[in-house]
Amino acid sequence: MSKQQEMAKPNSISQRDEPQVRRLTDEEIAELRRDMAESAAWMRAELKRRREAKDKADQPQEAQD
Repeated sequence: MSKQQEMAKPNSISQRDEPQVRRLTDEEIAELRRDMAESAAWMRAELKRRREAKDKADQPQEAQD
């Protein structure tokens, strides 16, 4: 089949275009879990910081002194 014929076929995906899938190793899974835990901890700390900054900005000026 020529390249033009292949390109003309609607919704055709050649095997080389399909994503390659493989199972993660135990080490990769552990690393992913560590990374997710670190990201979650950072997110909680960042949300706390933003919430405190917002609360401080929302307080009347006299209360901040």
